[in-house]
Amino acid sequence: MAAGAGSQLEMPIPFNVNGGIEGAEASIMKVIDAALVTAGLRVPFCGARRILVHVKNTHSSAHEVTAYAGAGAGAAYGDYESMDIPATSGERILVLEATRFQQSSGELWVDFGSGMTGLVGVFLLP
Repeated sequence: MAAGAGSQLEMPIPFNVNGGIEGAEASIMKVIDAALVTAGLRVPFCGARRILVHVKNTHSSAHEVTAYAGAGAGAAYGDYESMDIPATSGERILVLEATRFQQSSGELWVDFGSGMTGLVGVFLLP
């Protein structure tokens, strides 16, 4: 498990009720590179009940994404490991709840499969 104290912090973008998000992919998505795969990703819940994680795989192989169970009552259900995200242009959208995934630090911890490249966007849901 790489995510945790040494991992990269990413602030989520809030969705508004009855609204959307404007922005080019490059401005709202973080690059998944070797450094992020090695370190993992930390995302603060910022008081939200759910975080949406949008992952795009650009690597030539399929990869998984893991969200680690946290400290809440829902943690008993364990970690979430996505089904393989298809190679080259595969995408997955995960909606993760604070009751299961919020760590005692108030963050979501996410790891990416070894060798994965692509983009990840994190969004607070109302």
